[in-house]
Amino acid sequence: MTSDKRAASWIIALLSLMVIGAGAALAVHTDTGPVERTVALSSMPPWQATLDERAGRLFITGFGVGGNGGRTVSVVDTTTGRLIATAAADSSPEVQPLLDARTHHLFLFGDNGGAVLDTTSERVAATVPVGANADAAALDATDNHLFVADRVNDRVSMIDTRSMTLLKTTPVGHAPEVVAVDETTHRVFAFNALDATISVLAARDGRVLHTTRIARVAGGGAPTISGGLTVDEATARVFIVDSNGGVVTTLDAANGAVVGTGRPSARRAGHR
Repeated sequence: MTSDKRAASWIIALLSLMVIGAGAALAVHTDTGPVERTVALSSMPPWQATLDERAGRLFITGFGVGGNGGRTVSVVDTTTGRLIATAAADSSPEVQPLLDARTHHLFLFGDNGGAVLDTTSERVAATVPVGANADAAALDATDNHLFVADRVNDRVSMIDTRSMTLLKTTPVGHAPEVVAVDETTHRVFAFNALDATISVLAARDGRVLHTTRIARVAGGGAPTISGGLTVDEATARVFIVDSNGGVVTTLDAANGAVVGTGRPSARRAGHR
């Protein structure tokens, strides 16, 4: 079995072992089901896991041993299941790391800005020119652009991932906290939590093209999506899930227009 296929056949479950003050990862093989091994980590507690299948590496971010506030990245070899390295990197548990599989670069975001970890050498290769308020990030790998939402300052930053230079800072709505990219239409969608809008940006130059208001549910308060912003490039649709009101809003990915709003059906698959 190749390392790519082997890496793809694992499910990684993260555990926090508070008693012994260390983290652990359980490697579960999808073909056989049972847990095959437990890997002791340097992160406590582990928060996020990102897999680079081509490199055969799993990167797990979390706080330092003993909860001392020092943030680390544990590197696990997906072929052997062994912890092979621990890298010191400022990575916030609230922001999911982003992997550019073509360049083997893992983008991390923390209190002191952003960093790029080379997944083949397990070393920090560059810094990302963003401030300490990154809340979400998305990558347009075809255009080599990284988009970072700054909730505190109501803006989205566009960064060139080849030179790691800040290309543009675009004002958007109030408190952008989730961002997603459609690499087919080259559109960026930022959800602005405090005014219940979606800012649609051009991925190639960072311009705001449209601002779409998300419907509020009667008596339900402002929409809360908690990461429920998903792009389906095959159908050119964007789905926004309001966990506060239970409503799914569908946008046209090309122009940002609302094409549907409703609650998901409770019927199970196969039942009519």
